[in-house]
Amino acid sequence: MAALTAVGFALFYTPSQTAEVQQEVVKRLRKSLNTNIKTGEVDFDFTTNFPALTLTIKKLEMEGKPHRRNFASIDKIQFTLDFNEYLSGRYTINKMEVEGGSLNFLIDNNGKDNYGFFDLAASISDSTVNFNLQSISLKNLKVRYENPAKKEKYNFTIDNITSKVAINPQFFDLDFTGKLTQLNFEVDRYNYLNQEQMTLGGSKISFNRSNGRVNIQPLQITLRETNFEIKGYYDIKKGAADAISLNIEGVNQDLKSLTVFMPAKVHNKLLDYKTKGNIDFKGTMKGNWSAQAFPHVEFDFGCRNIAIQSPNIEQVFQRFSFSGKFSNGAKNTLETSFLKVDQLKGSLKFERVKDLDNASIRDSLKSENLRGSFELRNFLKPYVSVRLDAGLDMEAFTEFYPLDAFKKANGLFGIKLYLEGLVEDLTKEKEANDVRMTGAMEFKKLNFTLTENPLEFKEINGDFTFNNNTTTVENFSGKIGQSDFAINGLLKNLIPYLFIPDVETSAARLEGNLVARKLDLKELLQKASLGTKAEDKISPRNYTLFVPADVAFNLNCKIDSVQMRPFMASGFTCDLALNNRVLKTSNINMQVAGGTMNVLGIFNAQKENFFTFDGRMQFNKVRANRLMRAFGNFSQRFIQASNMTGTMTADVETGLVFNKHMQVNLPNVVADIDVKVNNGSLVNFAPVQQPFNYINLRVGNLAFTEMRQVLQIRNETVFIPEMTIQSTISPLSIIGSYTVDQGFNYKVKIPLANYQQRNIKIEPNSSVVVDRRKRLAIYYVTVKGGLDDLRGNYTEVPDSTNLEANWIKEKRFFVNIFNKTSLSGRELKIDTINQVYFDN
Repeated sequence: MAALTAVGFALFYTPSQTAEVQQEVVKRLRKSLNTNIKTGEVDFDFTTNFPALTLTIKKLEMEGKPHRRNFASIDKIQFTLDFNEYLSGRYTINKMEVEGGSLNFLIDNNGKDNYGFFDLAASISDSTVNFNLQSISLKNLKVRYENPAKKEKYNFTIDNITSKVAINPQFFDLDFTGKLTQLNFEVDRYNYLNQEQMTLGGSKISFNRSNGRVNIQPLQITLRETNFEIKGYYDIKKGAADAISLNIEGVNQDLKSLTVFMPAKVHNKLLDYKTKGNIDFKGTMKGNWSAQAFPHVEFDFGCRNIAIQSPNIEQVFQRFSFSGKFSNGAKNTLETSFLKVDQLKGSLKFERVKDLDNASIRDSLKSENLRGSFELRNFLKPYVSVRLDAGLDMEAFTEFYPLDAFKKANGLFGIKLYLEGLVEDLTKEKEANDVRMTGAMEFKKLNFTLTENPLEFKEINGDFTFNNNTTTVENFSGKIGQSDFAINGLLKNLIPYLFIPDVETSAARLEGNLVARKLDLKELLQKASLGTKAEDKISPRNYTLFVPADVAFNLNCKIDSVQMRPFMASGFTCDLALNNRVLKTSNINMQVAGGTMNVLGIFNAQKENFFTFDGRMQFNKVRANRLMRAFGNFSQRFIQASNMTGTMTADVETGLVFNKHMQVNLPNVVADIDVKVNNGSLVNFAPVQQPFNYINLRVGNLAFTEMRQVLQIRNETVFIPEMTIQSTISPLSIIGSYTVDQGFNYKVKIPLANYQQRNIKIEPNSSVVVDRRKRLAIYYVTVKGGLDDLRGNYTEVPDSTNLEANWIKEKRFFVNIFNKTSLSGRELKIDTINQVYFDN
């Protein structure tokens, strides 16, 4: 402000010297301020504020000292001069307007500032200029203060401030109103205010030029719709630390006074709540203020026996009381700072009151079901102490104070907690003994629906007992949609998980047993997916899978029925271990498709956009068509559930890649499959019908006593080292491959007994070996094409090559491929994404 005032005292203008005005302004500014000044265009006119004269300077830049970093960069300064004085040869400035730009107040690591180069008293001693300001106006001016030695940063934007001015030889008085926006107050990386807005109203400041004291008498401010009054003084001293003495007190105090320094999300939610009773908020700031020292700060706040009514409803929170104190401690530092809340009590048995102003506040101690205290010491290495005893009727509480996470809730919740220790130790399991935590938590008949999830949580009950970092979970049970659960076990890191999010070591870990009658995975995943972020939302018939990084468990599971339609299983038992978004399964056993299924595998969800599964599945005596239908034909078109009947035994080793919607990425599927099907039939299965059709033997459904096939899947190709079918028509063998884009390319060997009685004609030079003694004809047929356009032909071999020898050679080729790339014996890897699928 003093620098801008000096601009007014450095003016001298006569209409005949228009070309010299800019040079004269710069000259006088340099003389008064003792620093480098640069100006842009300078205008002097009689029309802007007629009959007064107006001097406008556009783009003024001022260098700071001793730093050479820029102190001021002003878009426009406008001064109004008294016309009568001008005619008399004197230049009296009575109005100043500043619009746009920035002021940068900086203190270096040695405690030297960049703004102490100007002297207001020296500026007004210029005999050619009379500074008689009556008003000052500031608009859209950014102000920044930075002191790296003290790790302090303050910045704000002067949106619009107007002030009346009174000046005499000793005092410089301001009486102003206005608004500050984008207010930030940061000390040692702690944001006390962030992008806030402050209104100044009826504020008076007086500057005593003789002793450098700024008297505040009083300063009226409104922050977050809460009114405060600040009184006191600030002494500006040269060669010594500044001194400050301020008293701060709330005006017309209500609930907003107590929440003004809470997070904006909480404060804004409480703005419309009504209160009745006594509320206190006052504080002081006293002591030296310099690069090496910070004044002592102390705030006392609290309330006594108040009632709080929620907006638009009649629910009232009765007899609420507490006392609190904040101080930066004996050394006035973050290290000695503390925040205390004592004697917290109240009635959480909410009552309906129509007229809070005329209602009486109940005075029965029996009504209190909230008691507690809180203390936080050392803001650099926080130490916390919490005592809490509370019981909540969730329906009344969420009606009184709606929780964003809940759409609706009812039931009872109770907690009794004692917690004391370093906050950082809460996230260190090895130092859990340094944190003392005891107490219990209870749910009774809790029902709720989440805002972003249509699933209904019903009949939630459970008892949790705290013992330092271990929580014992007893009879935690309930229903989620059509599914139910009951969990008993030990839970580690519950408090850090709930209250210190986004810390790697604050993951909650559960070890115990899970029992359920029914688990509908499809419903759970589909409805949970409806609450995912917009870019992940898909059709309600599908789902998005999200595996949290801050949850870990080791569970022994026993579930009567598991569904993920069309998949259904019963008698499900397993051991599941989740850690760091990697799920390891062992001893999975279930009854499915009329038989049994066993699984061992690793599900890796560490990547954001896709997941992998590495594992082994074994099926024993399952119905082939039912199994394939349950697994959606295993995401392939080679053979469908409608094409096969019989009892299947299979051993499958596989590696799969899914996108976040659990859709299989076919190019990355790898599998080794050993399948045997007994007493079944191939129904309208074109790949088997076609070779019979080629030799004029019509086959509809091919019944068999046993079908054995070994398959390998790589690069969207199914390799068939050998497939044998023991049918009543003829045993047959198949070798070859099936590719998604090119279709089938396989060879069939059909030994046909009594071929003469079947009246099957053998063409000359065809690929048929005839054993007339055994009355046996062995046909070698090659089939190519897609499922809808298969084409058969006799297998062609070089003249010197025996048909059977050629068959054995090609079979050995496929067997060698299988042996070289087989998954058998391969250790299951956690990082399958990098080590298996994307090596090239």
